[in-house]
Amino acid sequence: MRSPGIEVNQGVQDLNNSTTLIANKRTVVRGYPQSRSGTFYSVPGRLYVYRGATFMGTLAPSNSGGAINVKSSPDRNQLNDGYYFDVPTGWLGTGNVTFQCEVNTPLKYADYNYGNDLGSVTVNFHASPAMNLLMVDVPYWSGGVVQHVRNFDRQRLEAWLRNAYPINSLSVKWAYLDPPYGSLPDAGTVDNDLFWDKFWNPFKFFPDPYARYYGMAIDTGGFMRGLAAGIPSTIAAGPTGPSGGWDTDGSYGDWYGGHELGHTYGRAHVRGAPYAGPGGCGDEAGPDGSYPYGSGKISPGTSPWATNTKYGLDWSAGSLRLITPDWYDVMTYCVPEWISDYTYNHIYSRMIAEKPVMQAQLDQLRATATEHLVVTGRIVTPTDVITLSAFFRVPNSIDVTGTVAGEYHIRLLDAGNAQLADYAFTPNFSTEANDPVGTIAEAVPWVTGTQRIAIWHNTTALITRTVSANTPVVTVTAPNGGEILSGSNYTVTWTASDADGDPLTYLLEYSTDNGATWQLLGTNITQTQAMLDLTRLPGTTQGLFRVWASDGVNTAADASNGTFTVPSKAPSVTLISPANGTTYVLSQTVTFEGNAFDPEDNVLGDAQLHWTSSLQGDLGTGALLQRADLITGTHVITLTATDSDNNTATATTTIIVTEESTGGGSAPDLFLPIVMKNG
Repeated sequence: MRSPGIEVNQGVQDLNNSTTLIANKRTVVRGYPQSRSGTFYSVPGRLYVYRGATFMGTLAPSNSGGAINVKSSPDRNQLNDGYYFDVPTGWLGTGNVTFQCEVNTPLKYADYNYGNDLGSVTVNFHASPAMNLLMVDVPYWSGGVVQHVRNFDRQRLEAWLRNAYPINSLSVKWAYLDPPYGSLPDAGTVDNDLFWDKFWNPFKFFPDPYARYYGMAIDTGGFMRGLAAGIPSTIAAGPTGPSGGWDTDGSYGDWYGGHELGHTYGRAHVRGAPYAGPGGCGDEAGPDGSYPYGSGKISPGTSPWATNTKYGLDWSAGSLRLITPDWYDVMTYCVPEWISDYTYNHIYSRMIAEKPVMQAQLDQLRATATEHLVVTGRIVTPTDVITLSAFFRVPNSIDVTGTVAGEYHIRLLDAGNAQLADYAFTPNFSTEANDPVGTIAEAVPWVTGTQRIAIWHNTTALITRTVSANTPVVTVTAPNGGEILSGSNYTVTWTASDADGDPLTYLLEYSTDNGATWQLLGTNITQTQAMLDLTRLPGTTQGLFRVWASDGVNTAADASNGTFTVPSKAPSVTLISPANGTTYVLSQTVTFEGNAFDPEDNVLGDAQLHWTSSLQGDLGTGALLQRADLITGTHVITLTATDSDNNTATATTTIIVTEESTGGGSAPDLFLPIVMKNG
């Protein structure tokens, strides 16, 4: 037997290990032993890991029973025709790491040549910036009830991104828009509202101007086609719901979200196989002409042992799935789809490019807060017909979303039509379906003395809005201090008036810290009340609501006169892996994965997730924890989530750790006698 090749796979890889490897990202090493002739059954193996000159440890294969059948003609398309080792992420820091895969260890079979039982490869692991992501539930009324995205869908997207994207750190927060939309919105509307959310309080969730905001709408009341607010950008939205067919993990919102977020990292569409439409699998508008693989596949070819043939590994659903080279890239419209090394490496390059300017930009933005005019609306090409929403003037604000200069202009004019400021911008048009309707979402510095706001396309004036003489008046009436908001719903009320008789549009905010910070709950409200879902509202003893009113340009605000109380909630916890009843052998990696959400703390951090074993006691903390040193026996594994109020929630699973290999082939184990050489 011999060990000819080692593949270090973090989602997609070839035998040259040419895809960028990320330090401390979950990694599966595949080793491909081969016999001289015939099949050897239940052959054990070992992986030795060295970081530089430091020996990190030894692993048994993660294949069932810790062994495989070694064949004379193994097939790379079959996961169990090779060893695979789930390497603890803590062993994989930046720099060179050497993997040595040994077949027939512990020694089970006599071998013609023991000298080629050990294969070795050294690869380099690179640092990667953290990805910060706000997942926003987009609720809407349908069938007489409010449709909410499932927690499962958000968990699936998070797991998919951790697996497929070039990151080792994904910081996720959950949010929602409230009150709900009256019906299923389109993604352009959601993108504009997420723009509002990010502009309004850009550092509420992350101190990162490049944090992505992604809205998710469940498809129970209709299908909301996805849209990114530009390529690149930091905002996108898309649908989710139960999956079927090739997608067996229960949610299609994971790869769909991976596609839309790919746009935010500068990825255009990839043209797929030519079986439908002018471009392939649908209508991939604006395709990437540099994509290197034909028909949008993830690999240049399908020959298993060609060194440049790409294979993917998907562990995001808890169990390992092999992705073969005939799958399509996630930026196509084709299925089944996964991420290619081309898309993976370009997303990584975008992340690296954003990182050095992040802190400098953040400091500069905070130092240049000023009053902004927020302009939102829709534009239809080629007619350039524009429909504008209410503008808001926001004092002491900053724009972290930025503006892409283009052929369109927002011009601020005085009473004599003299130009006070000219801001060039580019509307966002969908690349998903050549949709002629684009969105406008811009925040421009306000100039005192502005009496008219005009939008131009090059030298053509398209639409003008006049600044009225009076500012509206708004007053929050309930809650106004001292209340305890209990039950499942609560209606916030206010009064408002405008001396000019202009129709008013409102924004609603919520504070849990007596006004130190604010969270935007709802936009484009036209009634003087909003019914909120208290089961989702974070608990506090220092609650305030604030309402902003706009007459189209002029803006006023009022908050509750005193603080109120919203009862706190306990966390909810989900244990993803290991699956109940799974059997491991000694030195196999056991991957513990779970997460928890708390309305007050949001997604709980690693330090708030604690794993224990009924046999070994404390195992460690974190959403992802890997141990290769569990003792034999039956372990009852408990994941305990603890929020900042010391409320806890637990989930359990049972696994078994055995000493010897029990699987790997259909034939019984055959122990050969010792072969004596030279008599």
